[in-house]
Amino acid sequence: MDFTGIISMWSLWLLLTIALGIFEIFTMSAIALCLAVATASGLIAALLGASPEWQLLTVALAAVLALIFVAPFARRLLKKSAPSDREAASNMDALIGRRITLPADLAGGGTVRVKIDGDSWQVKAADPQISYDAGTQMIVCGYDSIVLLVSR
Repeated sequence: MDFTGIISMWSLWLLLTIALGIFEIFTMSAIALCLAVATASGLIAALLGASPEWQLLTVALAAVLALIFVAPFARRLLKKSAPSDREAASNMDALIGRRITLPADLAGGGTVRVKIDGDSWQVKAADPQISYDAGTQMIVCGYDSIVLLVSR
């Protein structure tokens, strides 16, 4: 395993570390991060003059340790930075749970228009048997086609 004519071992470990680091950026799986840490240890071993066998042993040991210690920590950080269900919701699903104030009386099965984030939406009561006065605080609880359903 002599690459001295083509590429030195430390530069091979450096290329692997960079490639795994880039791969981790795109996958966010923490496994590539652990392997990048392991190959970085191989880089350090190569720079310290270790033989290729010792470099491989160092990489193997560092990979196991990184999978045990680094992966859980990285996953915990990724979970904290992941969007919540509310942030991940889009379109009309993102409106569910929003509070609105009725601009006009909402009677029976009728509808009124309200503005939410600058957009005009048609809303009707989730229970068509109940009427609400203008100014009543409501919560968007669902939708029926393009009409939002509201309740107290």
